Amino acid sequence: MRGITGPAEVFEGNKGFMDIISGPFAIDWSKEGSFDRINKTVIKKYNAEVHSQSAIEGALELKHEHGFSAADIDRIEIDIFETMGRYVDILKFAGGSFSLMPQRAVQELIALCHRYDVMVSTGGFIEHVLVFGKEAVEQYIEECKQLEFDIIEISSGFITVPMDDLVRLTERVKAAGLKPKPEVGIQFGAGGASGVEQLEAEGLGDPDWAVALAKKHLEAGAYMIMIESEGITEDVREWRTDVAAKFIREQVSKM
Repeated sequence: MRGITGPAEVFEGNKGFMDIISGPFAIDWSKEGSFDRINKTVIKKYNAEVHSQSAIEGALELKHEHGFSAADIDRIEIDIFETMGRYVDILKFAGGSFSLMPQRAVQELIALCHRYDVMVSTGGFIEHVLVFGKEAVEQYIEECKQLEFDIIEISSGFITVPMDDLVRLTERVKAAGLKPKPEVGIQFGAGGASGVEQLEAEGLGDPDWAVALAKKHLEAGAYMIMIESEGITEDVREWRTDVAAKFIREQVSKM
């Protein structure tokens, strides 16, 4: 045996994957190509999202030490801003996660950040809103303002948007009194969980176009330019240092 193994019954046993879904199959691993993603695999101790593992470990240690149960807990308060707040400049919601939370919880978290002079960003969500049209975008910007977000991220990794339209988004966000933070890059499909082969199949955009877009965003009042690493240093076989150098030479990283 080599590597990590698990119970074969999950695949081969009664009512396993083969029995219920796929039927019998055999894999010739010598023909499966790159195993790039395996190098980025994390073995989780607990059945929960990877970034929550340390929090779960801590909670279980406290439970063991103090003998309480989950039913005894009404609320958990995290004092990270009290201890390390001076080193935090922006809190970013990942993947539109705020849209799944109760409004009161979002407002409380934003208010907590502001109490410690930490700005709050929407993260990459506007590309989801864009497909519903102009009125939805206007409503999104207005709601972000009412919730007291500081920054609206302008990303388009999964949809194709003309340069002028992206720049108009920056102008609109700034006109609403919020800080626009556009994302530029050369990799279509960036921001997901695609492997190297999948991203290579999508192809790369023109670095000169990305640099020109970044300049236009800055001229339109962008608070900051975020450069997408996928296609440059992330999920590539070799780093595209030439692209990074082009951004540096054009000084788009200077705010």
